[in-house]
Amino acid sequence: MRYAGPRLLFRHPVLALRHWWDDRREPPELPHPRHRADPL
Repeated sequence: MRYAGPRLLFRHPVLALRHWWDDRREPPELPHPRHRADPL
């Protein structure tokens, strides 16, 4: 990103802000694993 990062700001400012905003969001909670039916 040393080369592409600064260029992204000038060429696509909306996308750059969306990337910045997405990096600062908390990750979503993982769904609980489903219990498998135990065979009898």
